[in-house]
Amino acid sequence: MVVTDEGADQLASRQRSRAIRVALEHLKPSERDVLVLRFVAGLSHREIAIAINLDETSARKRTSRALAKLRSVMPGNLE
Repeated sequence: MVVTDEGADQLASRQRSRAIRVALEHLKPSERDVLVLRFVAGLSHREIAIAINLDETSARKRTSRALAKLRSVMPGNLE
């Protein structure tokens, strides 16, 4: 079986996506929520603050802390 660079890239991408999903399970729902709003929905910190009824500084801190926690539970950590 021959694995092309494209096939290897796709496999690595699927493995990374799975690792992120598993790591997200280690976060509290409020931590997952801010990360989804930031990185999936693409909201700004201001928009996140409005969506979850926080001031912008608190939303920024919550996002930063959640991302740090996600990195800490990721196998091999996120780059």
